[in-house]
Amino acid sequence: MISTFRNTLPATALGLACMTGIAQAQTEAQETGRFDLEIGETPYIFPLSPEESSWSGSENFAAITIEARPADDATSEAFGPFTLTFDYTGGTVNNPELTLTRVLPDGTTRELYSDDGTSAVVVTVDRISADGDTLDLDGNISGTLGTSEDMGRTVAFDAPLSISGTFDLTLGLDG
Repeated sequence: MISTFRNTLPATALGLACMTGIAQAQTEAQETGRFDLEIGETPYIFPLSPEESSWSGSENFAAITIEARPADDATSEAFGPFTLTFDYTGGTVNNPELTLTRVLPDGTTRELYSDDGTSAVVVTVDRISADGDTLDLDGNISGTLGTSEDMGRTVAFDAPLSISGTFDLTLGLDG
């Protein structure tokens, strides 16, 4: 009896590990989408970074974190990733925050931030739907970004950068 248990334990553990890996791969495969943005006056595409994006909560009360990265080399020469976070409560977007990495001509980077004042980023969700571990949403984003010396607590708009566009995303559940 003991030798049978010892022989089946590794097979059972391997089977569970494989099933976990398959489930994880299926969840990651479902996470898709992109932002079609106009930054300044130039169009760019930023595909979703599924490993850095997630949601928690429910369809009517969700905390959403989205990271997207440049789609091509030309975009990467001007920008790095951007992060958008917001809460979605009963059809209303609350507390949207956007951070965008700008690549300067000398190759260094500078973080640009939204603020909650008159140049706040506005996020409109046109469609949202939860199905198990995924959240589908699409909508619009617009606003102005500026620089900050304190990680976005205060934002200066001496050289503002406008951003606007649309998104269509499927996010995986956090955790």
